[in-house]
Order: sequence, then structure tokens, then C-alpha cells
Amino acid sequence: MIIQETLDNYKALVNNIDLIIQKSGMRLNYIESELGMERGTFYYKRKKGKLSVDEVTKLVSILNIDRIEEELLKELAMKGQESGIMKENESAKIWSKLAS
Repeated sequence: MIIQETLDNYKALVNNIDLIIQKSGMRLNYIESELGMERGTFYYKRKKGKLSVDEVTKLVSILNIDRIEEELLKELAMKGQESGIMKENESAKIWSKLAS
């Protein structure tokens, strides 16, 4: 159960990386530079979900995701509910996490 939850969280992170970058307020050229990646490569990897675990780990650090986590969780929960991508119990877990 814990492994599946970890994988689901990782997928959500990768699938919503553009939203996370937007919420961070950081410029793409800075992020690309910090990752040591060309603009085209970073674009391709973001759009195709091809970022490696190491790249995602570095991105999390660069973007300081802890700072924007609550706002992101709210937006992801809303997005998931509205689009039907997220099951009701999944969005309920997010909302309960935010309430605690």
C-alpha cells in the first residue's frame, strides 16, 4: 500500500510539473541552468513525462516545493475532481491532509 501511494505521488508530481513550475514563480531558464539541461531537452522531458527520478529529485529541491505544497495540493485536488481523473476518495485524502 505504501509503495503504491509513493508511486501515485511520483506520477502526480511528474504529470503536474508545469503547474508546479508555474506556482514556484521561477523562470524556466534558471531551472534549466540548475538542471544542466538544454531548453529543448527539458521541454521534451516535461511534456513526455520522461524526467528521471534524479532529475525530479533535483527539481523538487530547486523549486522549493515545500514552500508551495499546500497551494499545489488544493489546485491538484480541484483539478482532479473537475476532470474526473481523480477518484472521489483520492481527492478526499488530499482535502483531509490539508485540513490537518
